Amino acid sequence: MTYAEMANDVQYFIDEIIPQEIGEFSKVHLLGHSMGGKIAMRVALTKDSDVRLKSLIVEDIAPKGYNSLIFFSKIVEAMKSVNLSCSRAEIERELAVTITDKTTRLFLLMNLSWTNQNMYSWRLNLDSIGCHIREICGNSGIENNGMYDGKCLFVSGGVSKYVMPSDHSLILKHFPNTQFSVIPNAGHWVHAEKPYEFMDIVAKFIRSIEELEGKERSEKCKDI
Repeated sequence: MTYAEMANDVQYFIDEIIPQEIGEFSKVHLLGHSMGGKIAMRVALTKDSDVRLKSLIVEDIAPKGYNSLIFFSKIVEAMKSVNLSCSRAEIERELAVTITDKTTRLFLLMNLSWTNQNMYSWRLNLDSIGCHIREICGNSGIENNGMYDGKCLFVSGGVSKYVMPSDHSLILKHFPNTQFSVIPNAGHWVHAEKPYEFMDIVAKFIRSIEELEGKERSEKCKDI
């Protein structure tokens, strides 16, 4: 479960699975949050990324390591220790002993799934995440790994500490064609805490790229 392996999975999905589903290869707007954002950045920085990507959208993460090992280890252990045969409300109460922030708990509870055994299960592979938590929280291999000059959007939460103004120079080093957007009063889980604001910003960014590509195609048709 290294970042390189997960980036390879995403590349395979773009190259092989999407064409099977829609009948042709199509470039994508790649969006990732937190760890997913690091994976998305890794994909963007690989060879031939311009063939796969229309744009890169990163939510509340920067291309650097974080000192969050203890925090996330506690979250994983708390999720693994709850009694999944209890009700959803009881599971939340168990999580609250370790995870005091209600927004974080509710976000984690979105990963609960009801099974045929009349109990809940986690959609996540918590054992694998726990085994690789040090790699997940550490450097992702992005730091010394080239540049992607395609269009990028970095969205961060106004009260989150994951992306600070001091990180902008590092981001621009690897992603020079970046727009920055900060959503006030949002924490790390921006899309969950401020869904409408987040979707509005992302949709406008994607729409601007699609409209520009449409104009360029029209101009080419005129030339022909």
